[in-house]
Order: sequence, then C-alpha cells, then structure tokens
Amino acid sequence: MAADDNSGISFSFSDFQQSFRLLELPPPLLELLSSDNPPTLSLKSAISPPTSTGASSPVSSNAVLCTGNQTFRLRQVHSSNSIFLVHPSVSQSVDGDHSSASSGLSVTATCKATLELSPANSSPIPYLKQQLPLYDGADDELEASTSIRSSPANLDRVNKLDLFSNVPCSGGEFERAWTDLCAFEFNNVAMRPTARALAGAWKAILSGATSQALRLSSEFQLEDLWTIVEDDGYPRGLIEAVIQRLSFEGVMKDSACLDQTKSVRWVGTIVLESEVHSNAGVPVKQFLKEWQDKLPEEWQEYATVDVLEGSFSQPTATTILPAEGESSLAVAGHAPPIPNATVSKGSAGGRRWHDKFKAARR
Repeated sequence: MAADDNSGISFSFSDFQQSFRLLELPPPLLELLSSDNPPTLSLKSAISPPTSTGASSPVSSNAVLCTGNQTFRLRQVHSSNSIFLVHPSVSQSVDGDHSSASSGLSVTATCKATLELSPANSSPIPYLKQQLPLYDGADDELEASTSIRSSPANLDRVNKLDLFSNVPCSGGEFERAWTDLCAFEFNNVAMRPTARALAGAWKAILSGATSQALRLSSEFQLEDLWTIVEDDGYPRGLIEAVIQRLSFEGVMKDSACLDQTKSVRWVGTIVLESEVHSNAGVPVKQFLKEWQDKLPEEWQEYATVDVLEGSFSQPTATTILPAEGESSLAVAGHAPPIPNATVSKGSAGGRRWHDKFKAARR
C-alpha cells in the first residue's frame, strides 16, 4: 500500500483581512471578568485642552480602559514576530475526474502589535480643575449677584454627565474627585468653587447651624439645613457638596453627619488658602485664630498646625503658607466672567445670619 505523503496542512490567507487588536489582561482584571458578575468595561480618552497660559497640560490624553472603579492605561507594544489569527478552512483539489477536500487553516488577520494594560494611579482631579468653570461666591457687602468664572475662557460649559464622558477615568474615581473638589451643578452647568466661595459657604452653614442649635456632628436633615441657609445666596448644590465632602461615608441620602476630624482639617486648609495673598504668608497666630473662629465651639481645641501636616509650609518660624502643589481645591484664578451666569441673592431684605441669630434668641 502506498504511503500517504500529504502529512502537512493547508495554510492560506483569506482574501478579506479583518482588523484585530490583542489585549493582554492583567491578572486582577482577568479575575474580575471571569467572576459570576463581570463588570462592564468602557474605553475612554480625552484630548487635554490648552491651558490659559499656553503651558503644556498636566493631563494625559492616552486611551484608557475602565471598570466601575478602576482605570487601566493602554499601551501598544510592537512585536518582531508575526501573530496570525486563523480559523479552520476546507480546500478543494481536483485531480482529473476526481475531487477531494482537505482541512487547513486560513489567516483572517495579522497582528503586529498587542495592547498592554497597566493600572493608572493618577487622579482625575487635575483634569477636572482644568475643565470646570470657577464659582467665586457671593459678595456679602454689595449684595451683588454671584460671580461665575471660567478657566480657561474658551471652554464650553457642560453638565456633570457630559464632563464624565470625556474624563479618562472610571465612574468611582470621577465621583471621588468630584466630591473632593466640592464640585456641583448650577443651571445644568458643572463648576467648582474657589477657596473664597468655600469659605463663604462654610460660614453660612456654621452660622445657620449655630443660630438654630443644629449640631453638625450629629445626624441632621439636609432640608432643615437648607431652610436655614438659603437666604445667604449660595446655590443649594454648593451647600450640599460641602456637606457631602465633610460627612461620614454611607450616610442617608436626605441626612448627614459631619466627620469632625475631616471637617477640622478641611476648614483649616480652606481658611489658609483664602487668607494668604502673597508668598510671605500670614502670621501663624492670626491664622489659628481665624481657623478656630470658623469652627463649632466644641471643635476649636483641635485646630492646631499639626492637623494640617503635609498641607502647609513656613517661610519663617512665625508665618505659614499653603504647601506648593497641595491646594485642597482651587484658589481663584484670573479668568474673565461668563456673561449672564448669575445666582440670585434673593430680596434685598433677606435675612442675614445675624438676623437669624437674633431670631433664635427670642
């Protein structure tokens, strides 16, 4: 019997080549995708806009892969070896009056590079600072309209959802950054408050709570607090953003309870940022007094410089400055105002905090 000399397989290239990219998954992500409840993945990217000074942007514009709470950078790695994607094929051969079929492989795509994933440990806060218009707060002396400013001036105003779709990070990371910045929406426009606006909003919260004997370190209803402070002229979204920033995690949607440790440090940082106007800093004693005056009486003893470790520097032994690059939120910049973007201060006869305090004492 003659030996069969057809010991190989047919190998051919398909006429229609498809585009593929091979994605190399890190073990933690592979484990998540193999679980009973795999997460939804999304590919995102964003081109960093130019800064108002023309300086290069600190935000990467590379594509990322996101789960619900984690972001992975995508990196294309070229290979000197050819990688073929193949599928089984059947080829026909004719020999005179006889035809036969043989199995083989057909190449449908050639991959010259693979995509590697690595955890992205950078925060989306720099991107949000770059993209969100600045809210600069209410002018108590002039009873003027609230100023909303944009930085840079050529940015389109967007809402929170539209902003998130263009930020290269996961939903969980975006929400944490949004909360840390006390960002909020007003008239369907996402914005972030300056240190001055935050100091003013906190003053309204503290004054109102004091006037009505509302204990901020115990659970209270957000609606009750808003009823007290609404005449101060700050948007409700900002008041709720500050409360969310300072509250314990896991509180009810309609109520809150401020974390004393978190609140004391945050207020100190905001006071320092809003009080310092030069590289010379401010006297430490003056700063401590301002800080203590802006805390509930039972928290004042905890307002010490040690609480702000890592967030300040001292040009001299008796002066203090916010640490460079450690701004907790955003000090007001020099961007022009956005036309027709105002928040009503209410009637000229609206009660201020001292009127509420007098009413509470009656």
